[in-house]
Amino acid sequence: MPKIKIADRVLLALAGLFEHGNIDWQSIVQESVEEYEDFKQRYATLVANGLLRVRVGFLYQFTDAGYLMYSDRIKVLRVLGTS
Repeated sequence: MPKIKIADRVLLALAGLFEHGNIDWQSIVQESVEEYEDFKQRYATLVANGLLRVRVGFLYQFTDAGYLMYSDRIKVLRVLGTS
């Protein structure tokens, strides 16, 4: 399964929650209608593929599989900083 682009800031936030036991959820806010449409399709695919859990339509958590899939990118972001 190919990786779906997740914004760096969102990856880091989801990773932090996952690493602390997923005791909370991450809200993801879009800045425009265009961004929302793109977001809706990508994140629905991530949820359908079992990489994210969703609650109330806009709160997200990584699943084990999702964290594993993006762990290399997360490590790089932490070393080099976000783009």
